[in-house]
Amino acid sequence: MSNATTPAIKCKSPRWMKVLLIISLSLNLLIAGAIGSRIYFGPPHFTVAGKHGQLARPDAMRRAGLQMLWKLPPKKRREIHKLVRIHKSQMQPQLQALAKARTRFANTLKTDYTPQQLDEALAQMYAAQDAVKKKSNELIVRFINRLTPQERKQYAEILLAPSHRRWFKHKN
Repeated sequence: MSNATTPAIKCKSPRWMKVLLIISLSLNLLIAGAIGSRIYFGPPHFTVAGKHGQLARPDAMRRAGLQMLWKLPPKKRREIHKLVRIHKSQMQPQLQALAKARTRFANTLKTDYTPQQLDEALAQMYAAQDAVKKKSNELIVRFINRLTPQERKQYAEILLAPSHRRWFKHKN
């Protein structure tokens, strides 16, 4: 037998592979950071300076209502969900009118329109939006009337100090 040993083979990866690995790692960290910040900070929203500036957000009442729903007992939550389903079915004519008005507005923008045509399309769209808003405000009143006095106080507290973090329970 011979004492000859085989030389160790050095396997060196090419430089382009290392560069590609670093680029891939950087992109992965960028994507993970973007997702993490979106979860932590939440979506961007409208604010107004001041103590209760969050109430200026277009969806402040809806968000407060959703947060309130999770604090209600399951039986009451089901009752409110039923109320919302009924109300949504009653809102269909207004929602369809809004969709048609927005379609007319978009079609007007595609053409060579006159200022009068644009004003008419906008007026129709705003009227349809107002009708939907009026109908949704009726749901807010029905929702609030279904709450007990203690639950209304809790709803008011949520409205005045909304939680913007879905995953984290602290406030701004």
